[in-house]
Amino acid sequence: MLDKVDKAEGFKLIEKVNEMLKAQNNLADAAKNLRKMAEGYEAEAEYTLAIKLYKEAAELFYVDGKQKSSMNQCKLKVAELGIFEDTPDHIRSIKYFEEVADSYLESKLSAPSAR
Repeated sequence: MLDKVDKAEGFKLIEKVNEMLKAQNNLADAAKNLRKMAEGYEAEAEYTLAIKLYKEAAELFYVDGKQKSSMNQCKLKVAELGIFEDTPDHIRSIKYFEEVADSYLESKLSAPSAR
């Protein structure tokens, strides 16, 4: 989607769309857009921006309450990408790994995945 246009311009447009989606209380779609933007920044090795967007996406998925697995995926990405920052925040990464593990343990279906 963003490969055919300037990424910076595309991200600005997506941010405007997200504001409208949030105003309409369509948080899941806004979170998906943020995750897509984060993936773009991650591919460009802009880890600080990717982490920020993954965090925002995780928060929106949490508030939406319907896509817990997507929220966990975003949290895992924040934890994983944290090692690439100039000053890695290992405490934050551990916190996110623990939150995702706790979330998996709450469900009988996902409990075996929490290793």
